[in-house]
Amino acid sequence: MTLRWLEAAFSETHLTKDSLRALKQDTQIGPGQKEQEMGDGKRTESLSSERELKVLIEGTMKSSRDPSDADARYSSRKRAIKVAVVGSGLAGLTTVWLLMRKLEEERKQGRIVEVHLFEKAPSIGFFSNSLDVPLSSPKPGGKQTWAVDVPMRSFQGGYYPRLIAMYRSLGISISPTSFSYSFSHHIPLTTHFIHSGASGLSIPALPTTSSPFSFTRALLRLLGYALGYVYLLILTIWYSWTGMGGGEVGDWMRRTGKHTWGSLIGSAWEGFIKEIVFSLFGAVATCSDAEIERMDVGLIFDYIYLTLFTSHYTVPSNSSSISQALLSALPRSHIHLNTTITGLHRSFSQNSTTLVVKDSTDSGSERVLEDFTDVVFATQANQAKVLLKGFLDELTEADRETDKKGEIEMLREVEQSLGEFKYVPAIVVNHRSPIVLPAHPADIKDINLVRPSPDFHPDSYSPSSPSAGRDGKDWKSNTDVPFFDPADGKIYTMATHVVQSPVKDESPVFQTTNPIVPIPKEMVLSVSQLERALPTRESAAIVSRFRPSHPLSFQGFAGVWFTGAYAFKGIPLLEGCVASAMGIVDGKNGILDRD
Repeated sequence: MTLRWLEAAFSETHLTKDSLRALKQDTQIGPGQKEQEMGDGKRTESLSSERELKVLIEGTMKSSRDPSDADARYSSRKRAIKVAVVGSGLAGLTTVWLLMRKLEEERKQGRIVEVHLFEKAPSIGFFSNSLDVPLSSPKPGGKQTWAVDVPMRSFQGGYYPRLIAMYRSLGISISPTSFSYSFSHHIPLTTHFIHSGASGLSIPALPTTSSPFSFTRALLRLLGYALGYVYLLILTIWYSWTGMGGGEVGDWMRRTGKHTWGSLIGSAWEGFIKEIVFSLFGAVATCSDAEIERMDVGLIFDYIYLTLFTSHYTVPSNSSSISQALLSALPRSHIHLNTTITGLHRSFSQNSTTLVVKDSTDSGSERVLEDFTDVVFATQANQAKVLLKGFLDELTEADRETDKKGEIEMLREVEQSLGEFKYVPAIVVNHRSPIVLPAHPADIKDINLVRPSPDFHPDSYSPSSPSAGRDGKDWKSNTDVPFFDPADGKIYTMATHVVQSPVKDESPVFQTTNPIVPIPKEMVLSVSQLERALPTRESAAIVSRFRPSHPLSFQGFAGVWFTGAYAFKGIPLLEGCVASAMGIVDGKNGILDRD
């Protein structure tokens, strides 16, 4: 998928060529990446949202089918496409938006598109874990709360071109942000490195120290990190231009340490990788050191190369406003919250699928919704596997003996392949306890990364060991608030984002992802336990088959489609949600391309 194709994909939403040129400048796509050319043109300032599409869908559209045409899926699709999107995370919302923005174009071709969104939770999934924090002194008649997104919704230019293009085409304001970082150890909680952000353009700083000896040690460590950074950049550029030097992260780290440059800087190289690279990517992928070591180092090289010298971005509003914009054109009657899919029945003779759904708000009653030409599983891979298994189990013996036997066998292969995507738990705690922050106020930055000391040993660890936290208190064991105990043998990086309130004089909220210390429950505002897709060599071997244009694609058989962060190359992040949705909707051999 090239950015020229991306330009065409968003052309109807007023994303001009100059806007795309600005996007390229923001994302700084490197010379080793194929997606470069953006085109020329005169800038217009109309990056408006898709709300004008509301006029195209007044009332509920009715789908049609031709019972006499048993096998002609394509001829029936020329008249109507009725799509069920299961899941309302960003992948599902993007799928809905992309389909709805094609309404007028499809209508001119004599085809009706009808879309329904299904979500088992009582709210849209993209912001279902977000938190409304009460204001300490709200003004009469004004806002009573301010919103904190869960998980953190920031993104960096070079790795998220499609996400940024979509937000801009929706008219959603995004703000460049240079996050500052602190890197610390526990126990005790001591800061060893400060980075002021700007994706490599800033000068690192020394942490606050209390003695000449510790200052000298910090200065030597900084020098070692600088040499390690230069070496990493050389290896990254070499890989990006040649594709050579890959492998699993753990093997790569040991192998490069024996190279000429690696041997010259000695232990500083391993220290840089463990203390800086593992901390950063442990926060990005929300996984443990052991899981990072099993990742393909090419993922890390790509991330570094594409994000070098680019800005971080945040959305000043919140994920609720993004969800509203993406769903603005979908009739409210087509948004089915509190709705669980309990049955999927495919009629190959009619080329349609019937959904049996249960409404938790209606005494658990079931409803039958018919005539869906396509079903999109916009869920995690492990959830899609369960749904697909139910779909296959519902097939009758007659279905299995039709000439669609090949499609059924392919779907069984897809079900098995979905099992190759592994998920790891992630914990996000919003709180106001300073126990997770550096000891010295001057060392507290926007994002504070903490990991066990290099000499940490699980047998000697106790969660009640003394802390050098700012509150001067000991860590307290508290099973009411989950955390990843390093004594269990898995090393996580604890990342705390200091979320500032948009209202002046309000206290910030500390959003800690994967805490490695117990946070006092009386200071906790919310706890979310999530799952994140883990990129593995096994999943990387099959992820390309979730691209509809792939010659052995998994997509579209029996009208079943898959989208999500896992279904796109790279680290599973928001960009994968947008990119995979674009592929199945209007990419080659996508839902709207299969005529």
